[in-house]
Amino acid sequence: MITILLALFCLQEPVQIPLPEGIRHSPTLSPDGKWIYYFESMKNKPENFRKWARNEALCRTSGDGVTIEKVIELGDTRGRLHWAPDGSQIYLTRRVTDTNGDGEIGFGDGMSLTSLDPDGKNSKDLRSASPDSLTIYYTLPNGDLLLGLRDSYQGSTPKIIQFSPGKEDKEIAKGWTYYPIDSKIGIIRTLKVDQNADGKIGFRDMGSLSFINLESGERKPFEPTHVLRGPIPYEGGLLFSQLQGKEGKPPGWNDNCSLIQSDARGNNQTPLTEPDSIWIPIKALSGSILLHRTRGSQTEIGLLNNAKEWKSLWVAPEGKQVGFPWVSPDQKTILFAVLEDGNKDGNLIPGEDRSNLLKLSLK
Repeated sequence: MITILLALFCLQEPVQIPLPEGIRHSPTLSPDGKWIYYFESMKNKPENFRKWARNEALCRTSGDGVTIEKVIELGDTRGRLHWAPDGSQIYLTRRVTDTNGDGEIGFGDGMSLTSLDPDGKNSKDLRSASPDSLTIYYTLPNGDLLLGLRDSYQGSTPKIIQFSPGKEDKEIAKGWTYYPIDSKIGIIRTLKVDQNADGKIGFRDMGSLSFINLESGERKPFEPTHVLRGPIPYEGGLLFSQLQGKEGKPPGWNDNCSLIQSDARGNNQTPLTEPDSIWIPIKALSGSILLHRTRGSQTEIGLLNNAKEWKSLWVAPEGKQVGFPWVSPDQKTILFAVLEDGNKDGNLIPGEDRSNLLKLSLK
């Protein structure tokens, strides 16, 4: 059965979306499948933007690249796209207002939460710009949004809130990241200790994870430690990447990971891969797992089946880097961005080097 399932994922060569040269990331399909949405750095930016501030925009193109439309400018932020449950609205965060009063717009300013029609019309701020830095984590079935809120982009008091327009914010938990498991249960990441012993608590300190019930507020510990990415739902349990130490030493930020399968509570852990790469679980598919894999300077995306057999879908050529892929709900289309050293400085830097968008069909 496993062999048949993998055979169904008959690979075609990825097709590059024919777009002019540009700096892009995070391609996704619209719910109706007619448009490819992506984020692009604009060549021009308002005069009051800081020197190193970017000006990103949400854009969309028809699958053939013939029609290209700018939907809305987001300012100095790395965009992420979220849809209303019925597909009628887009939700985004924007940094286009000088909230700290220094006369410039950049990462020291807060963000607004904006909704708009899929074509960019009827844009309105659901949460006006404030000193807070915002992240959208999840859209609930009732249309409420789970947001990450910090008092600044370097804020030390992060929290997760449930937001509904016109209602008072509901604080879910203190935490840096939210991983949805389903519409009622999620996992919160908190930072409590200086794990990497650098004298401060920051994003390199992975912290602890805990389950949270959105309805009751009940929290339970997630026992596995040194979790780099995930967890995501998988066959009634969970998948996550866990850092593995070398020669009996505690795991560090630069160590490799194993992909771990557990039950729904994080117990009964089983390694699915050796710690020979940075394994990032993206999505559970029919009979396999879509993964992003980094080995040294090489990045690739591929499938791991139930027999723990790795099948590469696409390997980034030398000097290029593949971003995290997006897979369509029907599991037939994968979209991803490929970064290349456009300025020939020997480095691959998102937001600075050009990138192309590719489409891969799974038949």
